[in-house]
Amino acid sequence: MTLSPRRAWVEIEYNGKDITEAITDTIISFDYTERSSDEADELRLYCHDRNNKWINAWYPKLRIKDDEPGIALSGEGWSFEDSTGGFGDITFTPVINNAVPGTILKAKIRADSWNGIGQTATIDCGAFEVDGVDYEGPPDIVIIKAVSTPLASTMRRVEKSRAWENTSLQEIAEEIASDAGLSLMFEVESDIEFDRVEQLQESDMFFLQGLARQYGVSVKVTDEKIVLFEEVVYERRGIVDKFRKSDLGVRLLGYSFSQDTSESVYKVICAYKDPKSGQLVHAEYSPPQPPATRQVLMVNHRPGDLRGDNFREEESSAQGRSGGTFDTGFSSFDSTADDFDDLRVDATDKALILAQALCRDANKKEWTATITVVGNVLMVAGATIQLSEFGVYSGKYLIFEAKHSAGGGYTTTVKAHRVLGY
Repeated sequence: MTLSPRRAWVEIEYNGKDITEAITDTIISFDYTERSSDEADELRLYCHDRNNKWINAWYPKLRIKDDEPGIALSGEGWSFEDSTGGFGDITFTPVINNAVPGTILKAKIRADSWNGIGQTATIDCGAFEVDGVDYEGPPDIVIIKAVSTPLASTMRRVEKSRAWENTSLQEIAEEIASDAGLSLMFEVESDIEFDRVEQLQESDMFFLQGLARQYGVSVKVTDEKIVLFEEVVYERRGIVDKFRKSDLGVRLLGYSFSQDTSESVYKVICAYKDPKSGQLVHAEYSPPQPPATRQVLMVNHRPGDLRGDNFREEESSAQGRSGGTFDTGFSSFDSTADDFDDLRVDATDKALILAQALCRDANKKEWTATITVVGNVLMVAGATIQLSEFGVYSGKYLIFEAKHSAGGGYTTTVKAHRVLGY
């Protein structure tokens, strides 16, 4: 029986056209970096240009209307006009000195006989927009750069002011996604609803990330959609792989670990004045296994207005979210007791959720790991892995960044933090 050797390659698509066969001989390497939240995913395609194709006929250009300079024709993108056949029937007229971003690039990494003889593993990198092209030499190399955030969208660049009433986090995210021409993937178990939320001179992305972060929700843009999810939910999922120190030189190619307690907190105290009742809302959160630093984070910040009031009963539905110790209460802040009937809803719950989210955000940075392994399509942002035989650094980790590199081989480098469980 003939055994198929391990091999990895990249499939590239430009604006719906598969150009893999045309450019494979020019590809030096390919990097795909996926991040779990806040930052955009990235692609880097490194190609040699010995025949000067990439800096001439293959250079990305956008066809524009003669009477409307700078306006792209819908659905038309890169111009690959090549006398040798090049990319087949893609023969848009090139516009000189009009190299622009915005072309849709899709990519997949395929690996033959990676997880078993005859098996092909695939990682779908999704859709990206080209945001730049670099050229260097000698030897002549072209570097095509692309990001997962739509460049033409106003989501990151335009500051807006608006307000929502009687709404939810999901409804706000749906509206922002629709404005950006993206779909929404909402993977949030908590029911987060608001009486009123204001966006004041902020970009949609900055506003949505800040609002979601208050309630322990992460936001990312990938493959033409906005994704909202709770990291703590991902942490509870089963591991996708396990690595031992004794795997070094076989599956494991390198590792580094760090413990940094500079931002770790033992407790978070959140206190703010409820503007309608004049009451002082006070909440404390300590994690199940607090760091030994004894650092306390004091927060004087009122979260967005959330529905579902437990304030009068001095109870908190947030206590059942996950582990830790909570302490809540309210006390007179000024002489506005007559306004108590108009009390702003869910005051203590909001403070508790904020305290817990801040505690998690600070403490997840304490124990981190970076490992490089033989290419592994299961190692993606949001997945969990088990690391053992590393002494105090052993444990279950959540991947927050994964870089897949193909070209002369296939390797995966991930950055991860130890799971917290709250």
